[in-house]
Amino acid sequence: HTADIGTNAVITYSFQASLSPFQIDPYWGDVRLSSRGSGFPTVSQYTGTVTARGPSVSVRSATAMVIINVIPGNSAPYFESGPIDRRVVSTAVGIGSTVATVQAIDDDMGDTVTYSLTKPSSEFLLDGANINTSVALHEGTEYSVSITATDSGVPQKQANLT
Repeated sequence: HTADIGTNAVITYSFQASLSPFQIDPYWGDVRLSSRGSGFPTVSQYTGTVTARGPSVSVRSATAMVIINVIPGNSAPYFESGPIDRRVVSTAVGIGSTVATVQAIDDDMGDTVTYSLTKPSSEFLLDGANINTSVALHEGTEYSVSITATDSGVPQKQANLT
């Protein structure tokens, strides 16, 4: 802002060229993510030039280079499918056999997903995304498991599946 008063105190701000997906407030100079559906920034750094222009008779202006560093947020992982479906598993299946496989997706670049049993079950173990038997299964018995997928982002986020 300027120490001038009256109409000479009005300064307007603009980008010299479009800096999509950002916009600049013409009266305050604040740079914000555009709300016009241009989406989330797709690169980690944007560079542009801002012009500040005064309204005086001999229009004065100044330019400055701006660098916008985008620090992505962390979104939670999600499971591709709904709840683990009921499965009929033969009692002849051996200990350590895979009876189901889960898959969680994390859209954050570089994040990895790890799985854990959140509803303790002495009958099953996790091997990565595979649900394996840890004991001989009994005929006519219904078993239930709950899995948590945790991402490697900061802060860590989770999704649950039962």
